[in-house]
Amino acid sequence: MQPCEVELFPGTTIQPGTLLYVRVHGKAEKITLLGHTLTPQITGASSDALFGVPYEAPVGQTLLSVACHNEVKVLLTVEPGLYTSEVLHVDGRRVHPQKKEDLDRIRQEQKAISALYSHIDTERQFQSPFLWPIASLITSSFGTKRLYNGSLRNYHTGCDLRAPEGTSIHAPAKGRVRMAQNLFFTGNTVFLDHGLGLITLYAHMSRIDVRVDQVVEKGAQLGLSGKTGRVSGPHLHWQAVIHGVKVNPVDLVRLTL
Repeated sequence: MQPCEVELFPGTTIQPGTLLYVRVHGKAEKITLLGHTLTPQITGASSDALFGVPYEAPVGQTLLSVACHNEVKVLLTVEPGLYTSEVLHVDGRRVHPQKKEDLDRIRQEQKAISALYSHIDTERQFQSPFLWPIASLITSSFGTKRLYNGSLRNYHTGCDLRAPEGTSIHAPAKGRVRMAQNLFFTGNTVFLDHGLGLITLYAHMSRIDVRVDQVVEKGAQLGLSGKTGRVSGPHLHWQAVIHGVKVNPVDLVRLTL
């Protein structure tokens, strides 16, 4: 029996926020990285899995372990993320919400989103590479530290694309709509489930053109860009989440496995 071999995208050098695609040439039972174990999807003679490298992942060397008919271990190096910072001025209500109705709404929405991430499709639905949701420039990259009205709130969990209000937004790959509604922080938002634990979302839209449980094909229109939610102006916020871990969505465009 041939030993199992492991193929990685983007390779053995990664950063916090990296999307790591693992393909095993053989039938793997489980794959483990950074304390997270996944059961891969087996298709024919190969096994596929997606990992998200957490933003808080420690810098240094770590092992990826594959349980196949032989055990394979691959040494990976986590390098520091070279992330910048930016200052944004937005509606103060969406930086430090105080009203009970706002706080109740935020809790309900966070609960619904957490439930969504815990009930995702494990079967791969997409073909790589992904398309850009709009043909535009990145105005704010993944990982950027964000100061809202002078207060450090978080890091940027996706990338922002320049988009005048009313720009068409398209599905970068096939997926099922898991949520399509207005949310307190992200405004009109669509969540797409692409399988293998991958969710992408599209935020601050002026109009939503899809419905929950609808399967959309690559290139289908999801809606129009806008400036709803916590924004300083119209744009598209594009985000990718793998098994609950936020990663750089630009990695999807580069994905070739």
